[in-house]
Formats: sequence, structure tokens, C-alpha cells
Amino acid sequence: MASRPLVLRTQRAYICPSCHNHQRHLTTTARLSAISPESPRYIDIPTPPQQTSTPTKRIKGVLPVPRDVMARRTPASISASIRDRTTPHEPTSPKERFEAHMTSLRKTNLRTAAEALHVRRTAAEKETQQRSRASRRERDAALLAPEHFADRLTAPTLDASVAAELARYERKAALPDPAREKRLVKARKRVARTEEGLKARRADALHTLYMNARTFVVDEQGLNRAIDEAFGTVDEPHNFGGDMPSLWSKGAPPKINEMALGMAGLGRSALQRDVELGQMEVLKDRVRRMAEGVTGGKMDP
Repeated sequence: MASRPLVLRTQRAYICPSCHNHQRHLTTTARLSAISPESPRYIDIPTPPQQTSTPTKRIKGVLPVPRDVMARRTPASISASIRDRTTPHEPTSPKERFEAHMTSLRKTNLRTAAEALHVRRTAAEKETQQRSRASRRERDAALLAPEHFADRLTAPTLDASVAAELARYERKAALPDPAREKRLVKARKRVARTEEGLKARRADALHTLYMNARTFVVDEQGLNRAIDEAFGTVDEPHNFGGDMPSLWSKGAPPKINEMALGMAGLGRSALQRDVELGQMEVLKDRVRRMAEGVTGGKMDP
């Protein structure tokens, strides 16, 4: 009896009966039922391809400002320090060979450093000058550039008088005064009239002074004569329009306080002394006022 052929069967994985209908096959299209409405991918929005940008390389540190190598030393001294020997010398010992090697290395480094510093400084100065000239050109171009059409079209419409006033304010000019010349002519005429009046009054005053100079009191005899003419002499005093002599010819009359002191029992000598002092003060005041009236000047009391 022939045997049956052996059939190999693969065992399938267990699938839940409730999930059997939701099984998805291999596909690239997402089903709406697989993405919830809360997900940002619920609505398919095309995205641009990834943009590649070259990252900026960070340069650590800053080079110092190149110094002027010729500030303290002359080119001749630098050339003398880096020049080679005029006569060749072959070292004979290891120490001399080492020193010769170090000397050559020092000269090479000094020469290279001086050249590099000079190149760097020249390049830095040239770049600074170019930047300054470019900035100056941009500034001059901006200052001398005509008005942009957008500014001209959007500028507010101003009255001619307002525009002229704004232009005058920008120029810091004076206010317009059409009647200035007429006012100046009137002012000059007014000043001329005032000057003429002052000149005439000054000439009249000078002439009056000249005419009255003959009666000026310039010495003691003239003063005594003027006093006698005004008040008379002791023998013939002036009565000032009356028959009786003047009340003040013998001094001031007694005051109320003097009479009260006399009634209070003061001595007659003290009362007489006060009366004499009062008469002297009155006489001094009269002489001072008379001298002021005659001479026309103020005198000290």
C-alpha cells in the first residue's frame, strides 16, 4: 500500500474576530478612519520639499588690530636685524650648528611676521578707506537725490503762503516785512527830529549859561555882596514887604518843648544855650540854601 504524501501546512496567526474586518493591506494612502480629526494630518496639505541651508561656520576668537611694525623701529633697523651674514661661516661644533639654526629660524620668523603684519595692516586700512568712501558716496547720493515720485504723489497739498513759510523756517530766514523800508524812513526822520531838538536845546542852554556867567559868584566878596542884596545888612535888614522886621531875623522863635522845659524849672542858662544852638542851625541851613540858590549847585548840609 502506497503511503500518502506529507503535506506541510503553515499555522496562521490568531486574529480577533472583531478586528477581522478592519484589517488593512499594504497601501500608501491613509484612510480617514485611521486618522482622527484631532490630528494635524487629518487634512492632506501638500508640503514643500525640505530646504537645505548651509550652516554658518562659527569662527571662534577675533584677530587683534594689526599693529604698525614701523611705529618704533625704522625699516633700516628691521632689515639689519633680519639680514644674513656677509661672510659665510661653517659651524664646527653641534652647539654652533644649533645656534646657527636658531638664528636662521629667528630671522625667518621675524621677516615673515613683519611682512604678514604689513600686509594685514595695509589691507585693513584699504578696507576702512573703501568703506568710508562708499558711505560718503551713499550719503551724498541720498542728499542730492531728487524727490521720490511716491513722496511727491503722497505729499499733502499746501497753500503757497504756507509752503513759503515752511521754506523760510527751514532756511532760518527772517520774517517777510514788505513795509520795512517805509518804517525805516519814518524812524530815521523821527530820530533826526529828536536829534535836532536836543541840539537846539543844548545850544540854548549853553547860550543862557554864557549870558548868566557875568552874575556867577566866584569869590568871597561876591558871595557877601549877594547876601547883602538878598537879605540886607545888619543895620538895614530887608522886611520882605512889611513895615515890621522879619520874625526870623534874630533867629527862630522858641519851640513848644523849649517853653515847656522853661516852665518846668530848667535853668535859664541851659534854655539860652538851646536857643543859641537852634539859631545857629537855622542860620547854617539858611546860608546853605542861599548858596545853593545862588550857585545853582547842591551843597552838603
